[in-house]
Amino acid sequence: MAKSFSRGEFSDRVRAIHDLRATLAAHDLIGVNCDFFCDGPGTPAFSLLRPISCWLNKKFAGSLMLHSAPLVLTHSRFNHLVEPEMSLPQIRNAVVMATRDPIRDWLIRQEERSVSHWQLFKEANRIFGDPFVALGAIGDLFEHEREWCDRQSTGKRQCELAKRMRPIVTPADVDPVGRNYHFWAHLNMVWNSDGSIEKAASYFFEIWKDDDVGDHAANLLGIDTSTRAYKLTKTKLAPVGQYLTKNRCEL
Repeated sequence: MAKSFSRGEFSDRVRAIHDLRATLAAHDLIGVNCDFFCDGPGTPAFSLLRPISCWLNKKFAGSLMLHSAPLVLTHSRFNHLVEPEMSLPQIRNAVVMATRDPIRDWLIRQEERSVSHWQLFKEANRIFGDPFVALGAIGDLFEHEREWCDRQSTGKRQCELAKRMRPIVTPADVDPVGRNYHFWAHLNMVWNSDGSIEKAASYFFEIWKDDDVGDHAANLLGIDTSTRAYKLTKTKLAPVGQYLTKNRCEL
């Protein structure tokens, strides 16, 4: 990532991503789902939890849904995509429609379970010429796909793009498609953060609420990848950093 930015440009872009995410989340007009935090096998269905659930949903759900779009929308090529009064799904759909074709065309030609996450990022970065746009386009593409395809592939529509990716947790993972989009989502939402809030939220959602150890593992991998990439990029952009860090890492 360091090749595309000066130190100041990198810091400004990360700040712009967080500012835009907060602004868009604050103006979302979708109705609040007050039962969202109350459902699930690990959550007691106490009536007093419902108002707390409403507050948590208003406070955090918007930011969690906007994990990838701001990375794309802070680039001058795509900042026209957002219009006033757009909902969060409409924002994501606008990003997907504007960025999906070249990534989709490349992925669909690959063998199933053959593409590493590093390989996909390199290809998307080559296509868009901007690492943040590459990451955001990938994250929204897989999030968009998983909404209409069957992650378990039991007779419904299959996730044709996500199944090209190598399983990210274990080769025998039962839900590699789910782990894949969880990884990209959490990688994209953490820039310029130590990841502690996102890790706590992941534990609440995936372990306590849904008892899903695999999604939690994918979330933690995305968070740790993002925080490490941020620190290494900042170091590399310092005057002496280019002599102290490696140029790439593998996932």
